[in-house]
Amino acid sequence: MKRTLLCTVVFVFMLYRALYAQTSIQAEVDKTEVAIDGQLTYTLTIISTEKEVPLPVISKFSGFKIISQVSSSSFSFDKDVRKSTVIYAFALKPRKAGIFVIGPSIVRVGKEALATRSFVIEVVAQKQQADKKAGHKEEYKELPATAPRI
Repeated sequence: MKRTLLCTVVFVFMLYRALYAQTSIQAEVDKTEVAIDGQLTYTLTIISTEKEVPLPVISKFSGFKIISQVSSSSFSFDKDVRKSTVIYAFALKPRKAGIFVIGPSIVRVGKEALATRSFVIEVVAQKQQADKKAGHKEEYKELPATAPRI
């Protein structure tokens, strides 16, 4: 009797873990337009309740050179479920001006494949054009000659 009860409890626990195991993947870029002499950051975040966080297949960064790469990982407990978070960050420098696509990164969990969205990045030749389109235009106005002095 005790053995049957123990087997049932273990089975239910394993079934619960299997049903509620979740993995998510998200990618983002800090800008979609960059100057030829600038850089952009591509960040990939994977959150999983799996025992081991699956390794991603990272998109090829055609049109860009990877100038640095870092990763970090952490875990937390939420309602007795362990969540692991792994973050990959890539600093990318454009190779030339043009429009480039950073394709999706993929994580495989069992038979399922999770993918991020793609990003269209425009690399412009002049810094002023990139700043203007991104809304970072700075404007200076001269004060009128009759402006009061403080």
